[in-house]
Amino acid sequence: MHHEMAAEIYESLKQPHAELRSKYIQQKMSSKKCKGKNAAERHAVAEQLADKFLIKTIRDAIVPVAEKWESEKGMHPRLG
Repeated sequence: MHHEMAAEIYESLKQPHAELRSKYIQQKMSSKKCKGKNAAERHAVAEQLADKFLIKTIRDAIVPVAEKWESEKGMHPRLG
């Protein structure tokens, strides 16, 4: 069962991670956040933003799959 759930989640996230990171960083990494920071600090900000984006993306993918699988098992999605 977990393998099938993982496969569904993977299909919903099937983009190269570098592409996901670059899209999000370009949208969220403003010059204001990085003004006066050196390259290492800018890299750290970019990593934090990418992590935040990937966590949200994974959560957004997991919730519908989990609700689908819980409903198939006859469980209420919010009551487990």
